[in-house]
Amino acid sequence: MNITHYLGGAWTLVANAYHDYWTALLQPHLLHPGFGFLLPVLIYLALLWGNRQVTIRHSTLAPHKGLRSWSTLSLAAYASLILCVVHIDFAMMSPVVPQASVQHLKQTRNVCVANDFSGSMDAILNDGAKELAEDQQRAAKDPASLIIDSGTNDKLLAPAGATAVDPNKPMNRLQAAQMATRYFIRNRMTDDPSNTDRFCMMRFDDDLYLMAPLTDDKIVLTLRTAQIANTSGGTNFVVALQKAYEYFVQNTSDNSTRVLIMNTDGFDAIDPQKRADFIQRYKDAHIKFYVIGLGDGWKEGNQLDLQKFADELHAADPTSGIVFRASNPGQMKAAMEKINELEQAQEVYETLDLNRDVDYAFILGAIGFALLFFGCVTVAGRVP
Repeated sequence: MNITHYLGGAWTLVANAYHDYWTALLQPHLLHPGFGFLLPVLIYLALLWGNRQVTIRHSTLAPHKGLRSWSTLSLAAYASLILCVVHIDFAMMSPVVPQASVQHLKQTRNVCVANDFSGSMDAILNDGAKELAEDQQRAAKDPASLIIDSGTNDKLLAPAGATAVDPNKPMNRLQAAQMATRYFIRNRMTDDPSNTDRFCMMRFDDDLYLMAPLTDDKIVLTLRTAQIANTSGGTNFVVALQKAYEYFVQNTSDNSTRVLIMNTDGFDAIDPQKRADFIQRYKDAHIKFYVIGLGDGWKEGNQLDLQKFADELHAADPTSGIVFRASNPGQMKAAMEKINELEQAQEVYETLDLNRDVDYAFILGAIGFALLFFGCVTVAGRVP
């Protein structure tokens, strides 16, 4: 039983080697082709060595003819030796054959969600809801919040605590922004850190603060969304756009996909010259910009400066500067789903070809020709 098993395994090895051998010869793909330059030297050295092995005794009075003649065996011996060296050199060049092709999702997205924390974000997200002036909400600023300012653009804001959402009360705009952030994290990130988008969270009012730096840790980022609470201050789009741009440029590679999603109900003005400057910067940096405008102030027909910036950016780059309007939770949900759909449509897949080393087939071939060489030498040595 064992003998049959071993014979079957040996036959399979020979059959696979034969197939791989001819595939590698007909479709050569070498990992180390530089070893090919050694072939003339190896052949020369092998012939010098082989010449000493070919000691033929033959009769000058009655020379032999046919396959057992001295000349035929000598030629076969030298040819076998040369082919043996060629196979050894080919094996050194590491021939490979295609094994499989797989498609891999090329994840190079760096997504930052910037949420407006101005006082007006406390207003209920519903059609016809009263717009709250931002100065009315300044008193609601959390006095226990800690702002960590290292003198750079990456200020970190650590709120004292999160505000739980009461299911019996209508959703306000900041809670809608929190819901949107969690939706994007849940749908754009995976549990595999090596195969996921990277996300960061920002908040802005009169300034922009980094709530969570770019990370591929889905769990940590989801937990951090609990701190999307406690509105304060006014709205400054110029600072928010400038610092978000700087963060992308300083912390992501030039060939990566950069996505900025802004949830806001603000009306802040942007100087036309500054707007044109931002458009050029965002286009050159390949930053895809989405806006979800919250509340009645962002209804169709209103001429807001951030809307103008997005429209002009969209004219310069059709994949960016896309605006969604949400004056109720249903529209907010539709906007989130559409952004996710747009990003999925632009996912890039790369094909990876998996190869298999087949140097063993040429090593077996070299062994075969070496045995043939010694066989020819042995037989020729017995010719009288």
